[in-house]
Amino acid sequence: MKRWNSTLGAEVESRTVDAYLGEVVAVGRRHGLSLGHEDRHGAFVVRPRDAQLEERLLRAQDGTTPALAYQGLSDADRAIALRLDPEDIDARLDLALGIAIREAPPGATEEQIHELAERVDAAIIEAQRDAWRDEQ
Repeated sequence: MKRWNSTLGAEVESRTVDAYLGEVVAVGRRHGLSLGHEDRHGAFVVRPRDAQLEERLLRAQDGTTPALAYQGLSDADRAIALRLDPEDIDARLDLALGIAIREAPPGATEEQIHELAERVDAAIIEAQRDAWRDEQ
């Protein structure tokens, strides 16, 4: 499910967070308990099982810093990458960073954008290698 990610400042899906919260609710059900939140002091309160508390927990905000998804080069990006001189590392890195900036969700950190740029750069190198193999 999409939930607010406070580190990205955007709604995102996280299977890891969904699975974690689902397991917390399942453990509570096995023990007949639920986690509630006591707002005055920010503490959690263990209460008898309550479907409303379970639902509230399942809608919790995501405070993790997820790795950004990258689906691979688009046809247009691949065409640009293949026009680059394979020896021109600066041009390749500039292209990778530009694609990462464009693809990053709002609120992505600089570190996340650079990690994404590394994955894009690897995809560019792979596309260039594939094109070179096809020419041989």
